[in-house]
Amino acid sequence: MSSDNREELTRILEQGKGLLEQYEKSDDESRKRLVGRLLRFLSTLTQNITHQLELGKPANALTLALLMQSLGRTFDHLPTKANAFKTLGEVYMRLGQYKEVLESYEQAQTLMRELGDEMGEIEVL
Repeated sequence: MSSDNREELTRILEQGKGLLEQYEKSDDESRKRLVGRLLRFLSTLTQNITHQLELGKPANALTLALLMQSLGRTFDHLPTKANAFKTLGEVYMRLGQYKEVLESYEQAQTLMRELGDEMGEIEVL
């Protein structure tokens, strides 16, 4: 892994950890404001997961996808949870871990159905 790539990965992981820590220490009103930061961060996170896969580094992508999953759980944000499972399925596919692919896509499909996201549901079939 190049130094630049390692530094970028470290920076993203630290940002995610910071968001998690802030959320856990916040009151309800502050947590609502943090959701906006979460959504902006998720955009960056998704781009970086895609970039890691394009670089042929699925293990790095998995680390980032697991961070996404942790953020979705902590923030209890259903769209993030659904997207995290979908993304995990894609990463597990690249890693050849087919049991995990199936489990991730099933979880994503359940959450997409709960959200009423028919297109998202179809994407993970």
